[in-house]
Amino acid sequence: MTRPRFRALILFWLLFLGFVLVLGRAVQIQLKPHPRLVEMAANKTKWNENRSSKALLKSRGSILDRNLNEMALSLISKSFFANPKLIDKPASVAYKLSRYLGESSSKLQKVLSEDRYFVWLKREVDESTARKIENLSIPGIHWNKESRRIYPHGDLAKSVIGVSGRDGLGLEGVEKSYDNWLMVSDEASALGVRDALGRMLLFRDFDRQWFEGNDVVLTLDVRLQKVMEEELKFVVKEKKALQAIGVMMDPANGEILAMASIDGGPQGGEPQSSLRNRAISDVYEPGSTFKIITAMAALDRLHLSPNSQIYAENGLLTVGPNRVREYNHKKYGWLSFKEMITFSSNISAAKLALKMGSDKLYNYIERFGFTERTGIDLPGEAKSLVRSPSEWKPIDLANIAFGQGIAVTPLQMTRAVASVANGGYLVEPHLVNYVQSSDDKKEKLYQYEAKKLELWRPELVRQLRDMMLSVTQEHGTGMAAAIPGFEVAGKTGTAQKLKEIELASGRKIKSYSEKAAMASFIGFVPAQEPRFVLYVMVDEAQGASSGGSVAAPSFRKIASRALGIMGVKPGSSKAPTLHSISRVEDSKFVGKSFQDVLTEIRQWAPEKQKKVELFGYGKAVREEVEGDSVRIYFE
Repeated sequence: MTRPRFRALILFWLLFLGFVLVLGRAVQIQLKPHPRLVEMAANKTKWNENRSSKALLKSRGSILDRNLNEMALSLISKSFFANPKLIDKPASVAYKLSRYLGESSSKLQKVLSEDRYFVWLKREVDESTARKIENLSIPGIHWNKESRRIYPHGDLAKSVIGVSGRDGLGLEGVEKSYDNWLMVSDEASALGVRDALGRMLLFRDFDRQWFEGNDVVLTLDVRLQKVMEEELKFVVKEKKALQAIGVMMDPANGEILAMASIDGGPQGGEPQSSLRNRAISDVYEPGSTFKIITAMAALDRLHLSPNSQIYAENGLLTVGPNRVREYNHKKYGWLSFKEMITFSSNISAAKLALKMGSDKLYNYIERFGFTERTGIDLPGEAKSLVRSPSEWKPIDLANIAFGQGIAVTPLQMTRAVASVANGGYLVEPHLVNYVQSSDDKKEKLYQYEAKKLELWRPELVRQLRDMMLSVTQEHGTGMAAAIPGFEVAGKTGTAQKLKEIELASGRKIKSYSEKAAMASFIGFVPAQEPRFVLYVMVDEAQGASSGGSVAAPSFRKIASRALGIMGVKPGSSKAPTLHSISRVEDSKFVGKSFQDVLTEIRQWAPEKQKKVELFGYGKAVREEVEGDSVRIYFE
């Protein structure tokens, strides 16, 4: 046998053997297939039967409010594309499509004439329009199903919810911070075997959960969010302000009930919801709302009582070469500690801070959480601007006492005041309550666990709360925040803004403006059993720009509507009955020595003497009457 003939026989038998093996394997698969192949074939059948169903298309999970109202969801839509190589008459096709795609025929003709195999015509086309285009049956025009992100409430809570891109990735807000929960599992793309063109041939598994992300349930209440945004837009437009910010939080657990950032409309137009969440991403000088922190420090460190006396220097305090004045150049003499909060005295707060010292005040700023981020579950949280106390000059210490020379986020301020509202605990603000599967089982996959740290003794909280109540009562700076039938504890703030000014010499410097200010009000209601802490800030309101005249009325409107939504009735939270305290203007004791006052009181009846309290020593500077009791203060 020749060598070539031998090689040919070997090749023949090898090919024959291979054919027999393949044929045998095919017979085995047909007669007794492997169970795994049976499952994959069945899944392939399901794919063919349900390929038009949106359940099989990758779909991002929904975002729901606390009452399971949808705030973001994904719908299936058709996107049209073309292969220009298959378009014979681009002009004619462009004319037919222009009626449905909302594009000019000239623009479409240009796209359809390109020397390419693929061009997008229109993405996310509604079903009705898609059917009309399909009925045209134009060769070279194709469509593909895509998941389209929908926000049913429009721009409501836009800065909180955020946005996601067409690629299905979260870009801002909750969409970004909970992207791993909302997006479709990466394993979904590797569930089957595909051919060279990427077509699915066999499925390893067939389960809806691989094709839909999980649902994220927020602490937000869409009803409260609407109220907040409506009222903030109203005040921005009415006062022609640059912006307004609002935060509403449950002080008991840190749940964010509403959060909004509103920008003033361009050229006096309608105010718009901002995508930038300024409540957490921007820092501001808090102004007099920061006196709450100074007051707590004084109660704890200096052991003051609400009735302790502070001399307010008749409107001018000299600190080294610098001077501290009251807002609007008001002049106060002797004030009680409580009146420092009621009338919002800068000088009184500054004197308390100077008495404490930089390190001690800084310690309280730190304990209130201002030296760290709150840890809220949103991206882009800014860090406060708090310098080391070793860098503070005496004038810095004085200014920080009433909220200037320090910058914090609105959320940090809300969190701090919540520790007064809830009885002395620092809580962690959060927006997401839990994450659940998007299938019918609604299985909870993640549940937020509340975190809180005990800060203050109950008696300190009670004293400070009662002092804050006076702000919304008669003569207080926040009377406009009062809600009939409810006790409101709060504090006004008016932070002058740094503006660049030009001196006569031509040199430019930065100085606090007399006109441009951040007006704010923060408070909680009902005062004794608070349902929420609410912070309202309005930037550069035109005209009267104090916290009491701009932010306090907005607080009242938002809070009163919110109480109605929550079903809280007037008087449902009763506070202990307190006697009103009044100062005796024409006192017969003021100006007399301690010994002279004591001699006169000893001549009174024993029952009346028991109701007199003397504070301090020296000359009498003030007399107060509370019910049948009399208090006389000496310096």
